[in-house]
Amino acid sequence: QTCALPIFNHSCRPNCEPVEVGGRVFIQTRRQVWRGEELTFNYGLVSDEPLTDALKSKYACRCGAKKCKGTMLA
Repeated sequence: QTCALPIFNHSCRPNCEPVEVGGRVFIQTRRQVWRGEELTFNYGLVSDEPLTDALKSKYACRCGAKKCKGTMLA
């Protein structure tokens, strides 16, 4: 069996965004997405721990965007 659900990766410059409608979450594109292009959105992860360099490193971002924040944390 194969999974028909796409995989969304993190990016600091995403091409998609989550939208909540009636308690359900949908993914909508922010711009035209080309066939074969990776689908991305900003994870914006939240942690109860203090925001330290070690925590940022644990959730390091390597998206390659020009203005990459270096972390997937919000």
